[in-house]
Amino acid sequence: MNAQESINAYWNQRAHTYHRLQQRDSRRQVDFEFWSGLLAETLPAGKQKVLDIGTGSGFLALVQARLGKQVTGIDLSEQMLELARHEAAQLEDANRPDFLLADAVDPQQSLGNQTFEVITSRYLMWTLRSPVQALENWKHLLVPGGRLVVVDAPWFPQGLGENKTENFATLYDESVRAELPLSEAASISGVVEAISSAGFEDVTVRELSELHALDLALGATPGHEPTLQYTVTARAPETELKQN
Repeated sequence: MNAQESINAYWNQRAHTYHRLQQRDSRRQVDFEFWSGLLAETLPAGKQKVLDIGTGSGFLALVQARLGKQVTGIDLSEQMLELARHEAAQLEDANRPDFLLADAVDPQQSLGNQTFEVITSRYLMWTLRSPVQALENWKHLLVPGGRLVVVDAPWFPQGLGENKTENFATLYDESVRAELPLSEAASISGVVEAISSAGFEDVTVRELSELHALDLALGATPGHEPTLQYTVTARAPETELKQN
């Protein structure tokens, strides 16, 4: 397997456990309220077209759909997408996200010439091969002046060996880790630098101290320690010519 195939295999195996832990009863409503509030503050008003990259089991895409956005979520894990579609089917209104199999590094292969007003990403950057190349491709999917919202954290500053989940060490072996430049970052600065290097403008970082406080009070996802997370927002240039 190449690096991406190994990553896909891990998340396909991990999908149901990951989804269950992310949706556990003790946090489900609290997390929905937090992320709804954060995105309502962060995203422009209106029914924008949003692309949620690395959507996983669809949490952020579904929150945005409930805020009235027209959302497409993409991922390379079929099992994650299956869970996302199941969750979307539970929505009472017709504003359900579309979920598509697509590569986060080169989403144009699946999306063609579609454009979006907003791109979001949560917990993806650390496991992304070629992050600057990916971000450059994302930029070309945005309308001029379109918004980028990235949520992430330095999850493994002491190395990926900290992750003890089943099959992680096997599927995220040294050859895979060598292709993931942000996987063992000690701070959020690597994400910020990648976004700036890709040509985005007005790059702004916000500490999610409220979320950190919730993790300290209620407990982080099992297997993780409470870690300060960040939103990094930016916009595509107003005048850049788009790729066909």
